Amino acid sequence: MTVTFHVGRSGSGKSEWMMKRIIQDLKRDPSGPTIYLLVPDQMSFEMERKMAMTDGLNGSTRVQVLSMRRLAFLMMRDRGVATDQFLDQTGTHLLLRRVVEMNEDRLTLFRRTMNQFGFYEELNQLITLLKRGLVDPEQLLRLSERDQHRSLKLQDLSILYEGFLTMTAGKSLHAEDYFNVLLQLLPDIDLAGTRFYVDGFNEFSEQELAVLVALAEKAPLDVLLTIDPDSLYRPHPVFGPTQRTLMRFKELLAERGLSSSDQLHTGSPRFQHSSLAYLEATFGQVTAVPYTRPDSHVVLHAAVDRSVEVEAAVREVVRLVREEGFRYRDIAFVSRSLEAYGDLATQALQKMGLPFFLDERQPMLDHPVVELLKATIELALRGYREEPVFRALKTELILLDAEHRRTSVDRLEAFVIERGIKHYHWHEDWYLKRRAEEEARLTGEELDLETALNRYRQTVVETFDPLLADLKAAKTMQSYTHAVYTFLERIDVASCLAYWRDEALEEARLLEAREHTQVWDAVLHLLEQLEAAAPDETLSTDLFLQMMDTGLDSLRYALVPPSLDQLTVTDYVRGRLIDKKVVFLLGANEDQIPLVSTQSKLLTDQDLDFMHENGVRAGKATEHLFDDETYYLYKALTAPSDRLFISYALVDRTGKAIQPAGFIADLKARLGGGKVVTTHFAEAGEHRPTDQLSFITNVNQTAAVTALELQRLSRHYPIQDKWFTVYNELLKHPEGRERIRLLTSALFYQNVPVPLPEDVAKSLYTNSIRASVSRLETYQACPFRHFARYGLRLKERRLYRLEAPDIGNLYHRTIEHMSQTVQMEGKEWRDVTREECSSLAEAAVELVTPEIQNAILMSSNRYSYLKKKLTDVVSKTAEVLIEQSKRDGFDPIAFELAFGSGNFPPVSFTLSNGATCELVGRIDRVDTASIHDQLYVRIVDYKSSKREIDFAEIYYGLAMQMLIYLKVLIEQASAWTQENVAPAAALYFHVHRPLVAPAETDADTERKVLESYQMQGLLVDDPAILEVMDRTAKLDQKKSIVIPVKYKKDGTLDANTTKKVVSPPQLEQLMDHALGLAQSSVEGMYDGEIGVEPYEYKERRPCQTCPFQSVCHFDEALSNEPRQLKKLEKDDVLSRLGGDADEVDE
Repeated sequence: MTVTFHVGRSGSGKSEWMMKRIIQDLKRDPSGPTIYLLVPDQMSFEMERKMAMTDGLNGSTRVQVLSMRRLAFLMMRDRGVATDQFLDQTGTHLLLRRVVEMNEDRLTLFRRTMNQFGFYEELNQLITLLKRGLVDPEQLLRLSERDQHRSLKLQDLSILYEGFLTMTAGKSLHAEDYFNVLLQLLPDIDLAGTRFYVDGFNEFSEQELAVLVALAEKAPLDVLLTIDPDSLYRPHPVFGPTQRTLMRFKELLAERGLSSSDQLHTGSPRFQHSSLAYLEATFGQVTAVPYTRPDSHVVLHAAVDRSVEVEAAVREVVRLVREEGFRYRDIAFVSRSLEAYGDLATQALQKMGLPFFLDERQPMLDHPVVELLKATIELALRGYREEPVFRALKTELILLDAEHRRTSVDRLEAFVIERGIKHYHWHEDWYLKRRAEEEARLTGEELDLETALNRYRQTVVETFDPLLADLKAAKTMQSYTHAVYTFLERIDVASCLAYWRDEALEEARLLEAREHTQVWDAVLHLLEQLEAAAPDETLSTDLFLQMMDTGLDSLRYALVPPSLDQLTVTDYVRGRLIDKKVVFLLGANEDQIPLVSTQSKLLTDQDLDFMHENGVRAGKATEHLFDDETYYLYKALTAPSDRLFISYALVDRTGKAIQPAGFIADLKARLGGGKVVTTHFAEAGEHRPTDQLSFITNVNQTAAVTALELQRLSRHYPIQDKWFTVYNELLKHPEGRERIRLLTSALFYQNVPVPLPEDVAKSLYTNSIRASVSRLETYQACPFRHFARYGLRLKERRLYRLEAPDIGNLYHRTIEHMSQTVQMEGKEWRDVTREECSSLAEAAVELVTPEIQNAILMSSNRYSYLKKKLTDVVSKTAEVLIEQSKRDGFDPIAFELAFGSGNFPPVSFTLSNGATCELVGRIDRVDTASIHDQLYVRIVDYKSSKREIDFAEIYYGLAMQMLIYLKVLIEQASAWTQENVAPAAALYFHVHRPLVAPAETDADTERKVLESYQMQGLLVDDPAILEVMDRTAKLDQKKSIVIPVKYKKDGTLDANTTKKVVSPPQLEQLMDHALGLAQSSVEGMYDGEIGVEPYEYKERRPCQTCPFQSVCHFDEALSNEPRQLKKLEKDDVLSRLGGDADEVDE
């Protein structure tokens, strides 16, 4: 038989000739021998549709539009060859993992990468290349002997390839094996009278060529190729792929003794405009006469970025459909890579509500069923760990509580995260509180929550335990797959998917409904493929789960166009654009065109070149890759019959400038210079007045654009009068009115909370409020932060981790316990030896540890080590307390003294609205000393971070606590002593483990360590009191290791010390001021003050540590400004407090 090659440039009418010829044959003999039209897979649907819609042809059973693989399948089926053991991509991945595991000991290079993500997909692609090139393992072995640098790699590949062929021989068919089987069947198949047409191919694999040559021996063959007729046998810079295909095809025909002929197609009947014909004719030419006509249908666009580029193209589509009568099916978006433009196009088209088909198979990894199975695999491998358990539960395929689906999962997750539940805890009862005495204090609500949590836990265990047991008992692939299917059946996944599908159909979400069906079919097919890979072979549970995970990674949704009238989005290498009138070429940038990608990550391009040089035709030679890029670009540019829009971005998503592709400059020169380029911006107002009309599309988008224009007006930029008209029209439209009001309200929104009504404030805070001083400091720092925490009672999710407050709590509790132990033994700190410190610290830490963050310090070896380090800090602190006590004349009389409970009453006052407030608190340590028959009191607050006195913070209400505590002790002295009491100091003690540089002697080093523990704070300016607090500092004329005091040689205080001491009247003023601020803070709460008004002081804001930023939305662009607090020294503050009342106001 003869093979006729129909060759011509793009648009020369080759396909139209073929269609006319087929139609003539069908009309002449409707029931004659079969006519086969062989096209690429991605082109079959469009060609069938085109055939069915041909005028004058009312259907036919004689013509079949098939891909080559489908042809092989049908012929195998008709000859009775079993095709049910077909290995698709998923099955191939699974089998390859099995092959690799079996040959692991024989591998060298691939052994290092076999567990990396994507390895099996790359291996599958490589084996596909070998099969298409008709390469056998022996060829690879022979090649490995010719190059020692590639020897190990080719040997590994040969081992795996041979193992794969052995495992599939006689059992299952790889995707490329269909052609091998067809080649064996063709000699016995009667094809008399049939005719084959081959269209849409740019090149053929060696396998495909072998099949076509075999068909040519049985029937006439017409092959359509895009080649310049004038350069049919002379190398051409554009038509490299098809020229190589033609030459190789003829070479194989000659080897079989088959004849061939060439039929040349000239002209350009496709193009409806001369500018498109000009572009096709001159593409690839070094020199060409410029196109001078002004009505070019080749339009160049630039955009500020890729998102704007796509949105501009979508707006043009809307215009073409509205104003020029194009159908969506006439239009295509193409780019070199959908990776860069697929998501952008999807978002823009969905936003505009346009029908489209994305020609890219999407992975199923995000579907709940696949996510459930992957989480279950991880759970089976690692146990009941937090992440896989809740990944599985959040798919909503496993119900903990049918009435409260999501709430039940949230509650369970919050408890697991807060308590640090480990995998071994899931089979134990859970308790809301850890210690027995705490259990007795559970409220009814807490008991209900505890019961619900254990019910949820039991549901999880009862769901997964049977599967884990089945997997453990299984030995063969068949038993493993049965266990997984039984699990899916037990939780009734099929019914849930059917419900989701029906729900999507009712709401016209057709693609989503189809996805639910496809996923279930894909999972069942995956289990079938697993079983087909090795049904009766024994394998470990880990290996099965790894194979299952590999299979899930490879699942893809099938490509089914949702409608007939839709815009196509594809890449111009894979896609086949049939009968498109308008094409938008997106991404004409140098980083996209040309885009020469690596053929394989397991073999380099140099490896493939080496194979080609030695007669092994796997993949492509590197020199051909660049030729192919030019050809594919040519095909994209010449696809439309009426309009071609070419666009490029000016910057990438990082803001970096990117250049147009190389061919853009040539097009600009040939199509009339730079005047043909239109630049698009993000906002309508940045365009020319006439171009702004294109932004008027659907209601939602028009409202959004109009709102942005009004925002430009508010920023004092001029806008076109037409936008006022558009605004008025939107107000007439029900949907538009709601949308534009929402958007404009957002544009002019100011983040200024309205004060709460008095009744609301009272309902939040009640008529009698008990508040800590730190709460009032929170109010002074930011009223809204106080409202969120104490009014709305918002809380962050508690995490099972040790944080600064937990460490501070541990320090407080351990020091309290050690101090009480010393007191109970009838000792003072000065009587304790250093050797006793360590045992005191260890005992205290051991006692307190279970109470800190749900006993987190007992949860792991890491935390045990951290506990030891914290014990060292506490022990060192105890040693310092001993040294300070030896010098200090003040003795502790109370630890963790609470006022507002027991015998120590709170500070109470009545507000202007009649409500009452009680200030409560806990003082870490109270020290006293009798000096000149007067009892003086000093308070000490333990801090896990360094803290110093700041008079400005006292004045602004940010540091009221110590002063109010001191005032409480003075005013309510009768609650704890019978003597008259006077204040002496309010000090901070920093609990830490200092790092100091070694001094000349050990004694000096120890002195530096002790000085680093010096307490900071406020002191009464009384020499007698100061000398009692450190009885050695004045004599030594050194820096005190107890209090922030340093004496000069003349016995007076140095300048730094005087900044921290105040006279008794001044201290009284400060305490009164603090108490007054506390009362005004409470008044402000009941007045409903909830302003987003954080302070800013010394470049510090409370926002830096605030957990409610996502609630308050503080933003200086939304009229929010921090309260600027001026830096005030001691004299400034005292001066203000001593002046008029107005001067005391901030």
